[in-house]
Amino acid sequence: MDYIADRLGCVEASGIRRIWQMAATMKDPVNFSIGEPDFGAPDEMKRAAIESIESDKSGYTVTAGLAEFREELAGRISKEFGWSNPLVLITCGLSGALTLALMATVNAGDGVLVPDPYFVSYRHLVNLNGGKCQFVNTYPDFGLTSERLDEAADAKSKVLFVNSPANPTGVLYSSERLKEIAEFASGKGLLVLSDEIYREFTYEGQADSIGHYYENTMVMRSFSKRYGVPGWRLGYVAVPEHLSGLLDAMATLQQ
Repeated sequence: MDYIADRLGCVEASGIRRIWQMAATMKDPVNFSIGEPDFGAPDEMKRAAIESIESDKSGYTVTAGLAEFREELAGRISKEFGWSNPLVLITCGLSGALTLALMATVNAGDGVLVPDPYFVSYRHLVNLNGGKCQFVNTYPDFGLTSERLDEAADAKSKVLFVNSPANPTGVLYSSERLKEIAEFASGKGLLVLSDEIYREFTYEGQADSIGHYYENTMVMRSFSKRYGVPGWRLGYVAVPEHLSGLLDAMATLQQ
């Protein structure tokens, strides 16, 4: 008897991980594999973690995350985007946020617009949830435009991934480009999943967010890259108040 579920047939092992494992057997390879910071966590974070361990703060938290943590993040989001009452869900890294979001929104056959090239997990998560990847060809300049989106979208399109700064291309969308994407998303009634894990890694000012220009945006962020703690699996999702039902659904799944 085959005990492996059929859904696993749409998921492939990560090529990046295979290369990583192969490199472990090589002498002095140059590592361009995964987004692993080459610096440690700030001392303040280390001390706070140690204090929590020594204070026996090792029990279950509420499903959505510690209230004081969510309130602090909600305050920052409110100040940044002008959302009057943003809601925050603490997740198991940004990948956990992506997983919950797609599980909560995608029905069988729903279209998910994925700019190509893309972060490897996007395609597999869409497929696992029965959705249909609608790849947006961004070659050769890796720009995401309304024209390119229109070529890939159809009546089944429901969700759009926006990843800026982008993995793996490094492209940073300008404010003007984000406004253009927001206008397209509004016309189609799309939910935007804004993957902002690399938002602090820009060389010319702060990266902009489509959350400034489109109300049906789920902002997704993580502490792993900026603070050198990918193994802590600490991320969060923020939404404006009118998307509270969606966040509740994600919290139910996390529960």
